[in-house]
Amino acid sequence: MSIYAGVTVIALATGGLAAKVLSDEYRSFRNIETDGNTAFLKLRHNADLSFAPWAILTQTAVLEMCNNALIAPISSVVAPDVYAGIATRCRDTAQEITQQVPAWGLSRFSEARAAAALGDIPAAQTALELSARLAPNEGWIAQKRVLLMLDLPETAAIDTLFVRDLTLLLSTQTSRQWVAQLFVARPDHQDRIASAVETTPNDTQRRFLSDLRRLNRTGA
Repeated sequence: MSIYAGVTVIALATGGLAAKVLSDEYRSFRNIETDGNTAFLKLRHNADLSFAPWAILTQTAVLEMCNNALIAPISSVVAPDVYAGIATRCRDTAQEITQQVPAWGLSRFSEARAAAALGDIPAAQTALELSARLAPNEGWIAQKRVLLMLDLPETAAIDTLFVRDLTLLLSTQTSRQWVAQLFVARPDHQDRIASAVETTPNDTQRRFLSDLRRLNRTGA
């Protein structure tokens, strides 16, 4: 094969790959829903709906679509088998993205969310541990992990992760205020949150209590 022919083959192959990437990206992007209820309904009524995102922003949007769908209000009123079917699809999607980006805390979290929805607590715990290992300092993912862990059975491993993530979130003003709001919004878990707060330095505890008092004053 001549050099010219070889270059032509490579160009055609590259062009074909580019066309596939653009097609996959467009198909994935146009099917994304950000509202939880809307996402859930779209996943429910489109059994053939599939995603093949290449770009990190599109992958994030797809994962978040599933994350939001699995905790949407409407998800609690459908038949268990319907919910399990959507959770399975979301788990498969998260695992496919993880294969592309193995060291990504968000995709591992999405695996945990889907596993928990399917009642597979050991798998959820394993995925949470991987997410925390891969994204130990990303507060927005830590928030997701904390919310999920509040709904999981307490184990030694989960408690360790919970304290670690809460400690991270208590380290900055914005995320500490989020923890204070969570404390007020989830009275059934106040003891668990308080126990984690008590492991932090005294100064952090004082700031957290100050945030709580401010919330009580404003009635937020």
